[in-house]
Amino acid sequence: MKTYSSGEAARHLGVSLRTVQYYDRQQIVSPSFKSEKDRRIYTEEDLKKLELAILYRELGFALKDIRNIMYSESPDTLLSEMLSSYHHHLSEDIRHKQEQLDKIELMQKKLKKEGSLAISNHQQLVMLLETKRADHRTMRLLAGYLGFLFLSFPICLSFHLPELALFLAAAGLLLLVFYHASRYRYLCPHCQRLFELPWYRDLFSLHDPKKGKYTRCPHCHQWGWMEEFGKVKSHKDSLAHLNKEDQPS
Repeated sequence: MKTYSSGEAARHLGVSLRTVQYYDRQQIVSPSFKSEKDRRIYTEEDLKKLELAILYRELGFALKDIRNIMYSESPDTLLSEMLSSYHHHLSEDIRHKQEQLDKIELMQKKLKKEGSLAISNHQQLVMLLETKRADHRTMRLLAGYLGFLFLSFPICLSFHLPELALFLAAAGLLLLVFYHASRYRYLCPHCQRLFELPWYRDLFSLHDPKKGKYTRCPHCHQWGWMEEFGKVKSHKDSLAHLNKEDQPS
């Protein structure tokens, strides 16, 4: 049986001696033997465990979780549960970091375009961020709707129920329209006032991903391409507040 000293184990795994000693002190992976001079002696099996422990640490596992896995009677089951948990937390962290990155990029674009970020531009910046979030939610909902149609259509047709398939398609489309109308509002380029569209006007108005909606402003009654913004959840009265600011004193 081949054995390794602490230094040899470190060189074999490509880590520092302090790393090997650290996992020993933390009682995560300790050597199987000690020499007469109290030197740590690692076996091949010890090195496999140590390599796994280092990998778990690189994945972001807490030391107590690594220790639980190493001493568990069913390590595979515990590892699977922990991987699922860490995957969820990491996904949430990535989502949060992406939101922060979106804010930074929007502020950079604003600074590059206007040269400064005045306080009066804060509301517009918030609206731009909410628009990005609303767009992401709409795309997820649309993907779910298409997946539902993909699964439900063959089932309905196999039972000779084409009417049900058409009903589900129409109902899903209406739900998407209701959702879109409830999540977005529009900025008139003529009077610079915000407004919301009822669902039926949202359905029958021309839409362009870059220009927005071609419709008539309910304030100045002029037609044109209205810029699309997501609703700002954190400001319940923001629509009334902004429109009030736009009115002459």
